[in-house]
Amino acid sequence: MSFYFFQVMYSKTGRAFKKRKPVKLPEFLNGLENTKKGRALDDPFKHLPVLTEVENQHKFIVRMSDLDVNNHVNSGHYIDWALEAVPKVIHDKYWVHDLQANYRAEALYGDRIISQIQAFRKEDGFEIYHRVMREKDDKELFRAVSKWKPYQS
Repeated sequence: MSFYFFQVMYSKTGRAFKKRKPVKLPEFLNGLENTKKGRALDDPFKHLPVLTEVENQHKFIVRMSDLDVNNHVNSGHYIDWALEAVPKVIHDKYWVHDLQANYRAEALYGDRIISQIQAFRKEDGFEIYHRVMREKDDKELFRAVSKWKPYQS
């Protein structure tokens, strides 16, 4: 599996933090340059597909142990939630061999979360579309596609 992350720097104090606005990068980073003058990664980052039908779902409440140092849900928990909605019969016979994920919004302590899936049977296993949403406003927080292969006997 490959993971690519893009990050923005935010201030931990003051008005910029309260307004959630990015801050200017530290001076020592000014000399760094993307010599290709294009994207940092040569990857098209295609849009992930949207569920057209909810086949299964699971609900969660964000716990203190789900939070990172910024009091947002740690990114790994979105993957846990997404995979938790996959039926046990698939987990019992198949394993995730590929996962593409898109983090779309943040969740906070106490938020009620709904993890939904739509599964497609493929010749060599399953392809599953995932959506993780905040219940109170139906805001999509996370979208993913997982590919599952059978365990070898």
